[in-house]
Amino acid sequence: MKEIDKEKAVEMVRLLKKESYLPLDLFNTLNGLVSLWATELVIFRTGDAGKEILLKIYDGEAETFHGIWHIPGGYNLFTENDIQETCSRLAKIELGADVSAGKILGAYKWKKGEHPYGKPLSLYIECSPTGVLEETQLNRFFPINDLPQDIVSPHLRFIKSLK
Repeated sequence: MKEIDKEKAVEMVRLLKKESYLPLDLFNTLNGLVSLWATELVIFRTGDAGKEILLKIYDGEAETFHGIWHIPGGYNLFTENDIQETCSRLAKIELGADVSAGKILGAYKWKKGEHPYGKPLSLYIECSPTGVLEETQLNRFFPINDLPQDIVSPHLRFIKSLK
């Protein structure tokens, strides 16, 4: 990969300092150059078959994951002050509910080619709903020993590590 020259770098810094929001294509490009962190909302419950985990059908921007189950989550925003703020925002977007963030259960640095935008660092955060969390066609609880076929591979590896 070629390094940009000093003049272009100074101009890029000047432009970025003026903006408070990055368009998705610029964000994705930057994510391919630096490792950003993402929060994965790990929500458990006890069901008839034992421990269950909440999964969601991916319906975001990345075509790579469309129609595949994943642990709900997304990227931290630079304006957020802590993990709770990030988890709360993401839960409202992804699940239509709020959560309380708990402990970090694990971390995973995505490898080249696994993620459509780069190599983010996923933090798996145990979360508890603060209100009613309804299952829908897009988000359901599954026994950790009886998961659906199509799951984002790093998320599947994480879930298997829980057994």
